[in-house]
Amino acid sequence: MLWTNDLSVGVPEIDEQHKGLFACLARVEKAIDEKQRGSSVFFALDQLADYARIHFAVEEIEMRIHRYPDFDAHVEQHRTFESRVKQFSEEALHRNVFEDVRDFLNNWLVEHIQIADKAYAPYLVAGNTGAGAGGNT
Repeated sequence: MLWTNDLSVGVPEIDEQHKGLFACLARVEKAIDEKQRGSSVFFALDQLADYARIHFAVEEIEMRIHRYPDFDAHVEQHRTFESRVKQFSEEALHRNVFEDVRDFLNNWLVEHIQIADKAYAPYLVAGNTGAGAGGNT
């Protein structure tokens, strides 16, 4: 899975962080493709989880500052991702979860960026402080 420009949300800091998430995802996929031990997949997933936690915190701060109206639903998606990655990490040490991991991560990340993240981006770009994406008060 590679970053492409159609995934840009138009907020440079967020786009760079999304590229970082794709780099973490590439490490997970490499461990899976090379059929490395579960511990290698566990480590790659752990790195992804750490990076995602930081990225999600940045997004959530920005959404709060700009009073994004769907904040709670967006945060719930982040928590679901974190929970699922943690579950995969634990399972990777005991059973082959490789294809489940690959499918979930690829589908979730692209869908989340294209739908959920692109929905809040206009609020950040416009410098919205609570009056809608157009900035009207």
